[in-house]
Amino acid sequence: MTKYSTILYSTAILLMAGLFISCSNSTGTEEKPVEEALVVGTQVSSDFLNTGEFDVLGTPLDEDRKSILSDVVGAKITLDSLSGNTSSKIARKNSRVVFGKNKPVSDITVDIRSRAVNQAGNDPFAISLDIDGSGSMSNNDPNRTRVQGAKDFVDEFSQNASNFEISIFTYEGDPNRSFLSNSELLSEFSSNTSALKDSVDNVEASGGTPTYPSLLEVLEYSEQEKPHQSNERGIVLLSDGYPNSTALRDSVCKVANNMDSPIYSIGLGPASDLSNNPDPDAVQEMRDISTCTGGSYSGIDPNNNSVNASSLYRNIAIATSKGNIQFKAKLSGSGFSNLQPGTILYFTLKLATGNGQAEAFFSFSVPSTN
Repeated sequence: MTKYSTILYSTAILLMAGLFISCSNSTGTEEKPVEEALVVGTQVSSDFLNTGEFDVLGTPLDEDRKSILSDVVGAKITLDSLSGNTSSKIARKNSRVVFGKNKPVSDITVDIRSRAVNQAGNDPFAISLDIDGSGSMSNNDPNRTRVQGAKDFVDEFSQNASNFEISIFTYEGDPNRSFLSNSELLSEFSSNTSALKDSVDNVEASGGTPTYPSLLEVLEYSEQEKPHQSNERGIVLLSDGYPNSTALRDSVCKVANNMDSPIYSIGLGPASDLSNNPDPDAVQEMRDISTCTGGSYSGIDPNNNSVNASSLYRNIAIATSKGNIQFKAKLSGSGFSNLQPGTILYFTLKLATGNGQAEAFFSFSVPSTN
């Protein structure tokens, strides 16, 4: 978010022989045990097959569902399994992929190189949701899960932030709305959760996919109404496909960074790397716009109910309102060189303090080479 204070830590001092170390903070008091771990999303660049590097954003919560954001949080990432595509016969148990005894992939190791603790400041939150309303949504989201997901975001955010306002946009090509040529403003900034959720019902499915022009309009509106100097800003983008044009991508990155507005993207249908028919180019666009603005990307998994629109929206709401830890990791080992584009990697992120630890599961597909 806008005023996040980011603190870098080396993770090496927090891990010993693959086991967690119980630590105390600088005041000598031990942090509360981790009771729940959430994964917000990942950052995976198009040169992943050359570097093996990726980032994952996670939030550890205590028994009161307060975030634990400090250098005392132990962390470990394990690559549990991999699959050629999402249509493979995969057995899932407790949101986790199980292959046989679910042993970690032995010829690929995961090392956490560093971390950044992102703590929210004291300014009010001003968050914008930008929801794809293109015609393809009729087929890719016939049950309007994106609508329910956005409503769940509003509910979750309101439960975790006392000083906030949210605006709702949709984009579909030419909505013919006043100052907007690519977006429709469904709700101005508001903290009225009932009115916000009612406005989401007006998301339609028609027209094209002017993703980047819409994002520029959202950024312009947000800056006019809620300047970044005095607000914690952020955008949550949901899309199902490749943008009509990518000409404004760099402009969106520049403006979003200047306005301290990270973009958290959710891919649905072809824009999800976990779907049954992913479009690698659409997926990478969603990844790149999040990475270049300091956000994260998550794809909806149609084969896993725990990775649906509602769960992803809720996780983003928690991580943006309560802060998160960004872990920089690297894959290596003899098996890494055998990975192919489209392979889906399934991971466990384990976070711990004191006597408490919790796991969160996440996955992403190997991007196509440049």
